[in-house]
Formats: sequence, structure tokens, C-alpha cells
Amino acid sequence: RLAGGTPAQAEQAVALVFSSVMGMICDGAKGGCALKVGTAAAEAWSAAQLALHGPGMTGAEGIVSPDFRASLRSLGEVSSLGFAAVDVAIIRLLERGVQ
Repeated sequence: RLAGGTPAQAEQAVALVFSSVMGMICDGAKGGCALKVGTAAAEAWSAAQLALHGPGMTGAEGIVSPDFRASLRSLGEVSSLGFAAVDVAIIRLLERGVQ
């Protein structure tokens, strides 16, 4: 939207970012998480450019859809169901310490 895009283009850019970083895990490891934030920011820039100037998404691609609300539902389901076991594993690993 800041670059003059339409609401639909903004939603498409967000869906493109989702498709790129949805499985990224942040474990609270300071420098590692900072790198992931930087990666996500770079992906956001690329997604904005694609949404503004590229062909964009024309249909569903895996769990991501041009329909913003559908993409959010997918993200919610993956986050609540899929990452529940990941949270437990990360906590266990952090408590044990990386060797």
C-alpha cells in the first residue's frame, strides 16, 4: 500500500510472504532470530515488487491462496496444529542445551 498498490496487491504480497516463510521457526536464539527477521523483510520487499509489477498469484499454491482470508486460515491451522509439537521439542532442546 505504501508503494501505491491496491488493497488486493497488498493482500497478494502478504500471501507471497506467507508462502516463503510460513515454516520458519524462531527459537529465541537472538542472532538467529534477527537473521530470520531480516530474511522475512527481504522476502516482504520481493513479494511487494511481485505483487506490484509481476503476474502475482493466479490460483492457490499449496496452502497459500490469493484469497487473503483463506491464507490466514491456513496459517492459523498450521500454527495451532502443526507447530504444537515443534514448541514442545524446542523447549526440550533449549532446556537440554545445544551440544
